[in-house]
Amino acid sequence: MHHRSVSPCAPLCLRFGHLLALAVVIFTWLAAGSARAQGVKVHLESVAIDKLPELRAYVNVMDDDGKPVRSKGGFKLQMDQTPLTDLQINVQSFAEAKEPIDLFVVVQVSSVMKDGLPAAKSGIARLAKTLAKIPESRIGIISYAAEYKKLEELGRPNEVARELDKLKLDEDATETRMLDGVRVAIDLLRESVGKRKMVVVFSDGIDAAGTKDSYEQVGKKAHDAGVGLATIGYGPFEAGRLRNLIEMSKAACSTARGTKSVGEIGNHFEQLIEELLSTHVIKFGLTQSGDGQQHVFQVTFRAGKDDVVSEPATVASLPQFEPAEPAGWPWYFWVLAVAGGLLGFIILLAIIGSLMGPKR
Repeated sequence: MHHRSVSPCAPLCLRFGHLLALAVVIFTWLAAGSARAQGVKVHLESVAIDKLPELRAYVNVMDDDGKPVRSKGGFKLQMDQTPLTDLQINVQSFAEAKEPIDLFVVVQVSSVMKDGLPAAKSGIARLAKTLAKIPESRIGIISYAAEYKKLEELGRPNEVARELDKLKLDEDATETRMLDGVRVAIDLLRESVGKRKMVVVFSDGIDAAGTKDSYEQVGKKAHDAGVGLATIGYGPFEAGRLRNLIEMSKAACSTARGTKSVGEIGNHFEQLIEELLSTHVIKFGLTQSGDGQQHVFQVTFRAGKDDVVSEPATVASLPQFEPAEPAGWPWYFWVLAVAGGLLGFIILLAIIGSLMGPKR
């Protein structure tokens, strides 16, 4: 009978192999978490101070694929790059908050959009139906080719959706003036008070008089006015020109989408609607009164082990107001405090009992 010899280091080697495999799994998980955190982008669309001491921030958190990330916590506020602590914070999605929105759609109607315009009109109709479910929301339409036209003033979404046949191609236009149409939309939205404001642009990204700086200036104009600027680019012939739309949306702290395919236009409108509804409406209760001076706000979001910081949003003058009460201790603090108190009381009774017990 033969006995198989077993090396004395075999169990040790086996355990080492298991530990190594576990280490690889943990490292991979941590690396994936770090990658997710690095891929997250936090866009501070705008802040509203019409209901101080409550400051409302409209925040989009996006993943690597440009899809919205929803969260009920992990947000903090910075003012002038200094974290504000002990603030009462309430987080809702835009759909939950049911806040009204005023939105202009700026649509290119030159001949290059012959194939894409029907899909864009369908997307605008779905957008209008979505806004119709949010009380007091309004939508308007501006078309442009060689010049811009206000087809529909801000009005009830369902009524505007029925007028989309007014969006007709201008076959004779040889130049396009996109930036003029966007500027007008931003200016018109300045008059909206106490509402979220947004411009949606459907375009091939070309403007006859546009320069790299002019696109960025329009994006900055939108952000300074507290207006979101989402773009859906359709570039069947010169997809590289969509870069201008990306830069414009980036300057406005908003999201740009683009495609060369007609079939993807509808999907981009669906993504836009999802982003609009999932935008975080974060209410921060400011605990210090304003001083009438300019201040810069940023929102941070905890992604994994990292705090991802949004772009800045400037408030030209923060007025005086009655400060909010600081946030109280969290509920689990009181649970631990009561539990600790009871444990201490029990220990104290035990000590007293031992001291007062019969002596031997």
